[in-house]
Amino acid sequence: MSCGCSRGTGSVESHERELNVHVAESNEKLRSRARASSDADNEVRIRSEELETLRTSLEAEGFVATADGDVMRAPEPEIAETSR
Repeated sequence: MSCGCSRGTGSVESHERELNVHVAESNEKLRSRARASSDADNEVRIRSEELETLRTSLEAEGFVATADGDVMRAPEPEIAETSR
């Protein structure tokens, strides 16, 4: 006589396989999104470095960037008068 312990084993194994597939797909999506986030962070860092280099070059040539993004000649430094 059989104790009936094997009933449903196939459906449990099938369900486990489905869950494993779902976990693998979810992990791949997570890795893909993590890569995209890392790539975006790197792009932001690169653009920030480019902007800083450009700002430094402009200042070296006597220009400044305004708050609204325009470029203008840097104001001449004021020369303080010395008392005699």
